[in-house]
Amino acid sequence: MFAIDYENLNNRETSFDAGWLFSSDDTVGDTDAPARDATWRAVTIPHDWSVEDRSSGRVENDGRAPEPALWSVAGVPDKAGPFDRALSAGRRNSGWTVGGVGWYRKTFPHPSPATSSRIAVRFDGVAVRSDIWINGVHLGGHANPYTPQSWDLTPYLTTDSDNVIIVRARNEGDTSRWYVGSGIYRHVWLTVTDPLHLPDGGVYVTTPTAHPDLSVVQIAVEVRNDRSVGAAAAIRCTVTRPDGTEAGRAHSDPKQVTAATTAGFAVTIPVTHPQLWSPDQPHLYRVRTEIIADEGQVVDATESSFGIRSITLDGSGMRINGREIVLRGANIHHDHGALGAVALARSEERRVARLKEVGFNAIRASHNPFDPAFYRACDRLGMLVVDEYSDVWDTPKTPEDYSSDFWDSWREDLDALVRRDRNHPSVFLWSIGNEIQSERTVEIQAMLVSRVRELDPTRPITQGGSSGYGFGIGFMGPDDPSWKLLDVGDTHYLHDLEDITSRYPDRAFFSSESFAATMHDDWALVTDTPAMFGDFAWTGWDHLGEAGVGQPWLQEVGGPQPDEDMENIGKQSLGSGDFPWYLSGCSDLDILGHRRAQSYYRSVVWGDSDLELAVQRPTPTGEEQVAFSWAWFDELRSWTWGVLGQLMTVRAYTTGDSVTLTLNGATVGTQHLAPSDKRIATFTVPYAPGELIATASRDGQQIAQQRLATVGAPTALRLTPETSAVRATPDDVGYLTIEVVDAQGARVPDAVIPLTVAVSGAGTLAAIANGNPRDVDSFQGPHRHTYQGVAQVIVRPGDKSGVVRVSVTADRLTGATVEIPVYSP
Repeated sequence: MFAIDYENLNNRETSFDAGWLFSSDDTVGDTDAPARDATWRAVTIPHDWSVEDRSSGRVENDGRAPEPALWSVAGVPDKAGPFDRALSAGRRNSGWTVGGVGWYRKTFPHPSPATSSRIAVRFDGVAVRSDIWINGVHLGGHANPYTPQSWDLTPYLTTDSDNVIIVRARNEGDTSRWYVGSGIYRHVWLTVTDPLHLPDGGVYVTTPTAHPDLSVVQIAVEVRNDRSVGAAAAIRCTVTRPDGTEAGRAHSDPKQVTAATTAGFAVTIPVTHPQLWSPDQPHLYRVRTEIIADEGQVVDATESSFGIRSITLDGSGMRINGREIVLRGANIHHDHGALGAVALARSEERRVARLKEVGFNAIRASHNPFDPAFYRACDRLGMLVVDEYSDVWDTPKTPEDYSSDFWDSWREDLDALVRRDRNHPSVFLWSIGNEIQSERTVEIQAMLVSRVRELDPTRPITQGGSSGYGFGIGFMGPDDPSWKLLDVGDTHYLHDLEDITSRYPDRAFFSSESFAATMHDDWALVTDTPAMFGDFAWTGWDHLGEAGVGQPWLQEVGGPQPDEDMENIGKQSLGSGDFPWYLSGCSDLDILGHRRAQSYYRSVVWGDSDLELAVQRPTPTGEEQVAFSWAWFDELRSWTWGVLGQLMTVRAYTTGDSVTLTLNGATVGTQHLAPSDKRIATFTVPYAPGELIATASRDGQQIAQQRLATVGAPTALRLTPETSAVRATPDDVGYLTIEVVDAQGARVPDAVIPLTVAVSGAGTLAAIANGNPRDVDSFQGPHRHTYQGVAQVIVRPGDKSGVVRVSVTADRLTGATVEIPVYSP
């Protein structure tokens, strides 16, 4: 079931994921006595969709294929896969998914031959509220789905028979403004140590001096004594460089640790000629921390990763290791699209890498702690992180959210966040909340800020966007009392920026949320304001729930333009997230990780690209699209359309001062751009098949050219793996892109084709998806439609080496097959 190497103290934590049995039947147990002998089915943990996915396969409905336009919803069933219009308590908040109550049971022998060992279990995340039993004893409950919970099993374990641990997970009601997930969706760990041990988060590394010639590493260590008698203990810390060579070591003096108490130790290690951590050069060091008991033995040890770096935030902006940096930030929620909320190391790393690839250098964890693998990926890849505690305090935003548990849980949850993440060099800023509403805002702020500073005095503290002072969402204006408590100003959607920055000239500011529609002006304001060190797009990656926030805005042609006060907004195409919209739809990248239209414009705004070209999908007669708030235009990088002579809106985004557009060699027109054009040249072009070419110039010299060509009819499918191999570990998955192509191999940019996927060999089908924000269906079935000519397959490897074979077919198209090696790590 699992194995523990008792001699290798680096393996003190062992995966406890496999072998769980699951039941979603509410009748198998009650709140006092969970059933031990009910009928259970095996699941692989994490398994986020275990509660929600109530379909037995694809819901068939001939002719329900998604229409090309996002405002067409004909033929969509009321129930498909995990989505149910009638049964979803969270409705648009949860993306129309269905929650419930889930029970998990795991049977295991005593994990240690030394009965004096301390045995603990840690759940990295259980959604939404959970209770834990061991051998019939209720250990307790946990109210936060995003923070870890640890339980000491030692007093309740038996060596005479198997032990039984039971978990009840409850996702009942409207629990959040976005999709949370259900059940055990992050990893579970079993830890075997001596009773004299290092507690979770008990090694705290800081670098008070970070200089390329000589740096100083300080390590504070907690030692917990759960023995029945006191013990003398000392610590030994060894720092290794990124190449694995030793950089320094230190011993503490021994001290007596009384039984049932925790003692603190500290050592300082100088490091000569260190490699400093930065987003461009994310060098990581490691420290091995050992407890040496009075008998001279190493009784517990762990290794921690850290970076040597300095960060300064003040009225001049932000500096890392003395060098100025402006943050190109992305907000993301924690789910992984077709995988649900399940957290796997490969998925976390892929998301961070993809966001960095398109130009982001910072992520805000919106609005809760993420999985530990996310922060490790940010450390390795050089992605800065705003680490955020919660979306609510004591006042609800949805009826069954965390606010009802705030007063009982805030300290435990805040401690878990800070203690877990304070060694990560990527984490540069704590956020204690997001757009908080409370009648006790300042009181709670002071309480949270004080506790964070106790746990980590090295990082500044902010709060997302609005303080809610005096109850109700009110953006932090110049007179807000929060400024006396917070170190860094966060002005969502750049509200009252000029007044605030002038009132507080020594304060650093940023915008941790901004609209897609105003990205040009927002970025200009950031780069022109010394105190502003960054802007964070809402959002970088699409997510489940908050449905329809970014759907296209339509209004009558010539009607009044919408404004930032939400007046004169015309009509939104489907209302606010009406079924079947299940995705937010306001992101630079869709749930597959593929770029959407606004991402290309952002590259021009940032100056990373000199020219991008897009064509707006035609709107219904008499209406026009409007870029407003979170919504961008519904555009494609395509010149394949159906109606000869139809007037098409073409946009060229450029850093140049003029753009010339030609169609099939004939000049359509030239536009000279003024600053008020915001780097956008707009053309109206009667459609004709062929080649559309945009040429950008600056000061009369060509700087870039983009081409869009009409493609042929679909003839085949192309299947492309993102990686050449996957590991035979439950933390890895393989991503493959399916494309519909014409006879020349060009992707057909708006093909809607029903697919069938088969997976065999050394892996299984984990999910299949597309980027359509309203195509509700089962992610786990073998069928899916393409959207904009694309779909995605995710395969999960088994536990043995081999080859996983993936095939995709469609009627009247040539199919595709690939084989991906699976290797033992």
